[in-house]
Amino acid sequence: MGALEDLLNKPVAPGAPKGVQIPTFTKAWEKRKETVDGGYSLTSSILPADADDIDSILIEHDFDPKVWMLKPGTGAKSTHWDGLRRTKDESGDVIVESVPLKSVRIEVVPRGQSVDMDEIIAAITAQPPTKKRGTKKGGAFVFAIADWQVGKSENPLVDLATRINGIVDDVVHDFKRSGRPWVHIAFLGDELEGVVSQGGKNMWRTPITITEQTRIVRRTMLEIIDRFVDAGAQKVTVVAVPSNHGQAMREPVGTRSDDDWSVESLIAVDDSLRMNRKRYRHVQCFVPGNDHADVVVEVGGLVIGHAHGHLIQGFPSGDRVMAWIARNKLANNPVGHVRLLLTGHGHHFQVFERSGVIWCMAPSMEAESVWWKHRTGDIGSPGVVIAEIEDGQIIYLTKRAAIAA
Repeated sequence: MGALEDLLNKPVAPGAPKGVQIPTFTKAWEKRKETVDGGYSLTSSILPADADDIDSILIEHDFDPKVWMLKPGTGAKSTHWDGLRRTKDESGDVIVESVPLKSVRIEVVPRGQSVDMDEIIAAITAQPPTKKRGTKKGGAFVFAIADWQVGKSENPLVDLATRINGIVDDVVHDFKRSGRPWVHIAFLGDELEGVVSQGGKNMWRTPITITEQTRIVRRTMLEIIDRFVDAGAQKVTVVAVPSNHGQAMREPVGTRSDDDWSVESLIAVDDSLRMNRKRYRHVQCFVPGNDHADVVVEVGGLVIGHAHGHLIQGFPSGDRVMAWIARNKLANNPVGHVRLLLTGHGHHFQVFERSGVIWCMAPSMEAESVWWKHRTGDIGSPGVVIAEIEDGQIIYLTKRAAIAA
C-alpha cells in the first residue's frame, strides 16, 4: 500500500485559471476624444439648459471656431438634468431652487475638409462583413447531463438505460458533426437516487441498494467516456459534482460537501483510466476539493462552473443563480468568476444571461418524479444540454431531447 496521502488522492479541479476575469463593460468617459477621421468628439462643461452656442464649446476646448466646424451630417447631442442653485434673498436667507442644466457633445472637423455624403450613404447601406463561426477545427464540444435518479421506483432501470443509450448515440453523432477535437463531459449530480433524501424516507421507494446504484453510475460514466474516445476525441475532460441525492451521509451527522457517491464514482473511473494510459492518456477527470461543492475549469478558453444547484437558495431561477454567483465573487471563490455556469437539480432546461454570464440548467434524464408531479403538476421532459465553444465564446447551446422510454 502507498502512503495515506496517495491513497486519499483525487483529481481535484484547478479552479479558475489565473488571470481570467469577467470582462467589464464600463467605458471611460472622456471630455475630448480623437475620432478616426481626424476630427474630435467634444463634451461641454455643465451649461444652462437654454445655452445653444457651438462656438463656446470649441473655445472651451481651445479650438478656434475659424478653423474648426461642426461635422457635416451631425448635430449637437444633449444630456439634460435638473440641478440645484443656492442664492440669498434680500434678507440674506439661503434659497435653493431647481435649475435646468445640460451637457452637450459635438463632433468637429477642420474647416475645408469636406465630407462625401455619397460615401456616408454607401457606408450606411453596405452589408457588414460576415464572420463565419464554427468553421474552425479547434474549440470544444460540451455535453452536460444531470439527474438520472438511478434506483428510483418510478424510474425503471431498463427504461433509463434505454434513454441514456439513445441520447448518448445522438450526442456522439452531434460531436462528430461539430468537428471539434475536444469534448467536455459534465455530470451535474443526482446520478443516483441515494438513500438520504427526505431524511431517508425515500428508501422504501428505492428497490436497489446504494452500492448497486453506485455501481450502475460508475459503469455508465465509463461507458459514456468510452463512446467519445471511440468517436475520435483528441481531448476529453470530465467533471462530477456532489448533489443532494448523491450525498453519502446526512443522518445522524452530515459529512463534507464533497462526500458524495457520484463524485466517488468518477474518482473510481479516473483510477481505472490511469491503468490504461495508452488508451486514455488524453482524458482528464475533475472533482471538487475537500469540502467544496463545485468545480471550475477552463474549456476552450471559456471558464465554466459546475454545480448541482441544490445549494442555491430557493428553487433555481435566473435571479437567484446570478445572486449566488455574485456572492461567490465577493468571497473570491472560483465559481464567482465563471462565464458559464452549468447546473442540474431543477429537472427542466433553462437558460439565463446577465452581464456576460450565462447560467444553463440541464433537464433531468428521469422521465417522472411522482412526488414532484403531485406537488407542482410538472411532468418530466428528459434531455441533455449540448454546446460548442470557439475562441472562448459560446457559439451554440441547446437542449437535446431524449425519447422517454
